[in-house]
Amino acid sequence: MTPESVARTSKFATTTCALLLVALAACRERPQTPIAPPDVGAPPPSAPALSRFAVPLDYDATAVLGLVDQTVPRVFGSMDDLRTVNGDSRKHYAFEASRGPFTAFAVDSEIHLRATLAYQARGWYKPPIGPTLSAGCGDEHERPRLVVELATPLSLSPDWHLQSHARLVTVRAASTRERDRCDVSILHIDVTDRVVDAAREALRGRLPMIDRRVASVDLGEHVAEWWSLLERPIRLTDSVWLALHPERLRMGTVRGTSLLLTVPVSLDARPRIVTGSEPSPPRTSPPPLAADSVGDGFRIALDGLVDYGTASRALREALGAR
Repeated sequence: MTPESVARTSKFATTTCALLLVALAACRERPQTPIAPPDVGAPPPSAPALSRFAVPLDYDATAVLGLVDQTVPRVFGSMDDLRTVNGDSRKHYAFEASRGPFTAFAVDSEIHLRATLAYQARGWYKPPIGPTLSAGCGDEHERPRLVVELATPLSLSPDWHLQSHARLVTVRAASTRERDRCDVSILHIDVTDRVVDAAREALRGRLPMIDRRVASVDLGEHVAEWWSLLERPIRLTDSVWLALHPERLRMGTVRGTSLLLTVPVSLDARPRIVTGSEPSPPRTSPPPLAADSVGDGFRIALDGLVDYGTASRALREALGAR
């Protein structure tokens, strides 16, 4: 080699070593960025779709009998309460009616309550000259009868109390036969209509009290127990659960037949099927009841969340021998 070539080779080697040293120094100074493992998990599930379950509930109409029976008097009028006839101070009458037990039956969306009143009546006439004359109807063996009938639609308030709007349907003689009329001959009047009017007035005065007594029935505690059951996951099979996630209860128009009222109730929920360990229920309070027009049947949308362990076991059991 010539002196010139040796010099060029030495210069190239020196330059190459310098570059390597700079590169090594840069590698030592630059922090190493860890490489993240690949994402092998499932994407987060979408929010569950709203589902609605229609569940008709039957309500026994006889349940309100006790409340009404305590509110409506057993006795109307008194034989000591004398009333004038058409403002004539010479003519008086009095009556006393005893009420029998109520019976209940449902018609469309109302509960009807019916009872029989048996009464006695007497009239007095003081002529200008001579003693007072008296006549009447009804004794311990047979008395004229009236039929009274009340009706009320039953519903639920948003805070889960019963609601009533009682009305008087009728007060009338039990039949057209003579035994259910009271004609006081000495007064020349039929007392039946006057007894009917007095009973009607007394019953109408009790209607607001009936509504208040019915409204005192609080179903909130029972609804809270039912709601906690709806929130509890339902085991479908090993490590597979159905969580309903209830949101709201709605009530439609009540209908009745015989002694039962059918209350159409729907449940708004967002059900989801989950695998693995049992999910913890949210334990919330029942929301206020909503009014709604509820149809028959149900509409359900289900989302499923399956972990890889459960999916692998299911596939192994299904395909392991193939």
